[in-house]
Amino acid sequence: NTEKFNPGLKNAGQTSALKKELGILPDQVVIMAVGRINPIKDYETFIRAVPLIKDKTGDHAFKVLIVGPETKDHLASGGLLDELKTLCSELSVDTSVQFLGPRDDIPHLLNTADIFVQTSLTEGLSMSIMEAMACRLPAVVTDVGGNPELVQDNLTGFLVPKEDSKTLAEHLIRLVQDSSLREKMGEAGQERIQNQFSHAHMTKQYERLYLQ
Repeated sequence: NTEKFNPGLKNAGQTSALKKELGILPDQVVIMAVGRINPIKDYETFIRAVPLIKDKTGDHAFKVLIVGPETKDHLASGGLLDELKTLCSELSVDTSVQFLGPRDDIPHLLNTADIFVQTSLTEGLSMSIMEAMACRLPAVVTDVGGNPELVQDNLTGFLVPKEDSKTLAEHLIRLVQDSSLREKMGEAGQERIQNQFSHAHMTKQYERLYLQ
């Protein structure tokens, strides 16, 4: 839905208030992931990339936000979220990574972000990626499932091998340090979603098929 997910929602006052609520400095680059806390999303690989990014950009250059509920169906006891928070502490990135849990303001959160990340081990055709691209975010995602159908490598973002923190970090470092590249890839991604994956486009395609 490109009316609900679009960069036109970006309001300077609202963005500033949301960043203040989340403890984000005005000049920090926001790297965001949206998805349930579940092993299939492989947030461990994402978190292991964070110290590599810090080494190159500094402690305060960026902030990682992970948005989504924890699902505990995969574990006999306990949850994955605690394990991920412990990993953040062990890697000394607990001040750089923030888990927001379930939220009902995803479009506004995406418009507060600068980069979208997805490290899934497997995916179908990801709504989260489409929503982020519609909000003009460059997407750095694993080269699995339907992700290459959405993200054009080096054009609308980057495709990375799954479970590869080093390559993920390299691409994120580049985007954190290059605002013009973020803007260029974001614009290309938004155009791709509007032209190929929006409700309006799909409705026309279904109509054409029925008429045939």
